[in-house]
Amino acid sequence: MKKASIELGINFIVVLIICIVLLGIGVKLMVSFISSADKLRTNVEEYNKAQIKKNLDSGALVAALPSSIVVQRGGYADFDIGISNELGAEQSFHVFVAEDPNDGHNVPDIKKLYVQGPYSVKNNAQYFMPVRIVMPRAAPGGTYIFDVVVCTGDQCFKGSSFAYGDLIKIYVNVK
Repeated sequence: MKKASIELGINFIVVLIICIVLLGIGVKLMVSFISSADKLRTNVEEYNKAQIKKNLDSGALVAALPSSIVVQRGGYADFDIGISNELGAEQSFHVFVAEDPNDGHNVPDIKKLYVQGPYSVKNNAQYFMPVRIVMPRAAPGGTYIFDVVVCTGDQCFKGSSFAYGDLIKIYVNVK
């Protein structure tokens, strides 16, 4: 009886050690995957920022990238917006995002209608910011068009007299 109980105890310890080693390997793999994903996301963000900077340097006052993105229902779309202040003095800007009323959709749950800011930008400087559009699970598949308006005043909306630069259109394709 003693011999069987000792073997059982040793087998338990061996199995426990194997489990701890496998857990450590799993944690190491997860950390490796997460750090790789972070590096990839940083590279994409740097690429988008460089492309937006290129657009702003070529004379655009407002630019957005990417102009189109594919998401799943219940997912979100991240865009980067760039503003170049060419007004001659430091200025505060607001960013207004709303679904284009002419895109054929009318989903009231889309978390889209918002104004962000103010963002203070020095004269002849550029400012970059992320914009996230969250699509509800109930959203039917299709292409949603969003208008991005940058304004210099507190009253920021499409057609505002405070609008700065061109109206930007971004497209979210929902699968």
